Amino acid sequence: MAPPLTFACVLRWSGWLLPAVLAAGCAHGGATAPSGAGVRLEAPAAASGFAEAIRAPAAQQSFLNPIRRLDVVAGTPAGIEAAVSHAATLARSDAAYRPTRLEAAQIGLLYGDPQGRAFVETVGPRALAQGEPARQCPALTLGRGADEPAAARSALQGCFAALQGREDCGCRLLAESDRLLATAAHFSYALGVSATLVDPAARQEMTLVAEERVLANRPDASVVWLLGFDGPKGALHLEPDGIAALALLSEGPVRDPQWIGRHQAEGFRRGRVARRAFLRNAAGEERVVLVGFEAQELAERHAELIEPPPALTAPVPPALAQAAPRPPAPAELQASR
Repeated sequence: MAPPLTFACVLRWSGWLLPAVLAAGCAHGGATAPSGAGVRLEAPAAASGFAEAIRAPAAQQSFLNPIRRLDVVAGTPAGIEAAVSHAATLARSDAAYRPTRLEAAQIGLLYGDPQGRAFVETVGPRALAQGEPARQCPALTLGRGADEPAAARSALQGCFAALQGREDCGCRLLAESDRLLATAAHFSYALGVSATLVDPAARQEMTLVAEERVLANRPDASVVWLLGFDGPKGALHLEPDGIAALALLSEGPVRDPQWIGRHQAEGFRRGRVARRAFLRNAAGEERVVLVGFEAQELAERHAELIEPPPALTAPVPPALAQAAPRPPAPAELQASR
């Protein structure tokens, strides 16, 4: 799956992991590194972002909640203009239906997801689009423009770009300015999701809780904390180019990941992206990390989920492993809230 871990490769990941840990609000106090240095990490509380979002001034915004089902979906990029026109028609006719209003804090996706919060906080014409069907089409994009049609067009175009040409996916317009254009089910958001760490050779698994944090100035990259009952067990870093790195606290400091490989988003589950990561260490041992899959789906698709598709078994090119971007200063890295 990946070549042996090189010193240069380790340098790439060490440049972001330690600042990310500090910025994620993790205090010293938890799991101890094998070196005996006494470095202890406490994972951030799973509901901390929830409380902060509700207190935020942006959360006082309210949104029109339709009392009828609205479907603004573009099946292909060619259908974007028709979807934009349909949304404009709904804007002119909604008043007759006297829709109710909801505060942003009542709408899970808008206070839980970084893109949702960005939509709430955006001033001026704005729109939010999601892959359709969301379960297999992992895209959620914010659009801005000079007017509402331009914002809707931007959101849908960004959605299709994020889906990278998947033929079985379309894009749904979820919201436009202060109007919700989809039912409540499309705005659900789970505060916490499960994660499974798999050792395929030993046929052993560990069930954990995953908490994903995005990095300021790096909206496409994120760190997934893997939490156990007694504290954090490790951190999985996800790069937008599909490269992943896993650091297990039982093996050493979180800034020195021993596992390198690839990850792939599978789609949304209760508003959270489910993904798989397949990694290998310098000794050739393999690990699989499953994030966001619920118990029933894990049981039904277990053999399929832990078997990597060809795209995720390709070796990580040395150029990708060694070409690290400028490591952000600690002040530039902030955990999502």
